[in-house]
Amino acid sequence: MKRIACLLTAEFSHRLTLLRRYALGTAADVLTFYLVFVGVHFSIRSIVGEVDAADLQRLATSQVVGFLAFYFASMVLSSIGNYLREGVEEGTLEQLFLAPHPFLLVLGARLLSTFLIDVLRVIPLFFLLTATAGVRIAFTPAGLLIFLVLLVGVYGFAVLLGGLTLLFKRTGQLPFLFQVLFLGLGFSSFDGASSTFRAIASVLPFARGVALLKSTAVDPRPIGSVVASAGFLELGLNALGYVLIGVLFFAWSERVAKDRGLLGRY
Repeated sequence: MKRIACLLTAEFSHRLTLLRRYALGTAADVLTFYLVFVGVHFSIRSIVGEVDAADLQRLATSQVVGFLAFYFASMVLSSIGNYLREGVEEGTLEQLFLAPHPFLLVLGARLLSTFLIDVLRVIPLFFLLTATAGVRIAFTPAGLLIFLVLLVGVYGFAVLLGGLTLLFKRTGQLPFLFQVLFLGLGFSSFDGASSTFRAIASVLPFARGVALLKSTAVDPRPIGSVVASAGFLELGLNALGYVLIGVLFFAWSERVAKDRGLLGRY
């Protein structure tokens, strides 16, 4: 347990140092996400036209909550692939797999420390989004629980993509494609899409969670009511399934990569 704590502390300290040292890059990242929100938000506002003030408030609240969920999901999807790819390019990946700690444990510490840093980065973004949209977001226990379960599923999905990165090194625009899809789901529900597309989207870990998260933000409910709902049960099973599949696939990919000698070369 002490080794795990030291590992997590070291990873968090490393990430915090990078955050301070490259403050301009961090500010540019936050500004980029903000400008994406502004562009999509006002585009939808112009399409919607004149609507009731209460409906406009609910729409804006749903958009802000969905975009914040997309922000964290986007960070998760890019972090694992970038971490593995950088390790291969720098020649350090094979050393990490030879370390005393299992690589998935090292990866877990890296992901948790990155998440804590992303929480710090999202604070200015949150105030910019709420000020632009003219809404006030209350962090309810039910909303936070849904968000954490949603994120667990996204982590499992990202670990699965990480296994592909171990095998193929370059996965092209595959993570970006899912980021674009998650962005769309963050702003809309795709209710008007075909039944086939809705069925495929509903399987993704982000789709179920963000729909439940937006409905809870617009219409706050007690945490007991949310936990007892069928939607939350489906979300939990979906997240658990992605974690199990992601970990098993990554472990298999690690074994194949070691057998083929893929860890030490690009």
